Amino acid sequence: MIIPYLMKKNSRTIFTSLCLLALSFGAKAQTSGGKLKPEQAIMDVRHYTIALNCNFATKSVDGSTIVDVIMAQPTKVLMLDLMDSLHVSAITVNGKKEIFDHKNGLITINMAKQLPAGKASIKVVYAGRPRIAKNPPWDDGFTWTQDSTGHQWLAVTAEGTGGKIFYPCKDHPSDEPNEGADNVDNSSEKPCCCRAGAAERGKQKG
Repeated sequence: MIIPYLMKKNSRTIFTSLCLLALSFGAKAQTSGGKLKPEQAIMDVRHYTIALNCNFATKSVDGSTIVDVIMAQPTKVLMLDLMDSLHVSAITVNGKKEIFDHKNGLITINMAKQLPAGKASIKVVYAGRPRIAKNPPWDDGFTWTQDSTGHQWLAVTAEGTGGKIFYPCKDHPSDEPNEGADNVDNSSEKPCCCRAGAAERGKQKG
């Protein structure tokens, strides 16, 4: 799936293509999934909203991801997966700032008050330099490059490691987001135009 991602840099609008390669290679180590934690088992992910600035000069990202969930029962602890190379600065749950811990690839949110069952919205603000793929697509990580026309091109290979390479998520195949995910122009907080295929991407350069 190829997602054109519109962002602004130095007062100049550029297009970045975020290419998620869902490819299977037998030699790749599988770190996504595994035994589901009880704190995550009660959380049904409905939608991800990913709003990131991608800096090609520093090979870094910064921004936020909103995770919309439905809780099966009340809880005081929420858990999301995110690589340690990305540093979390703030987390809110339903608009309220919460205390958290981020280590060993796991974000643990300790709620000040019990979160009731039902809908909830978790916003994670973070930044950092994500893992760079050494031998894509056989190795997971980011590939910062250009396409044949000179436009910046960002490819993310995440088959073995999962989406936690660049956004906080419930990293388990049993819970795909029922309502999908959106890439967002971080300068405007409005969904970007997402189309599949390099030919479609070319239509948006004007």
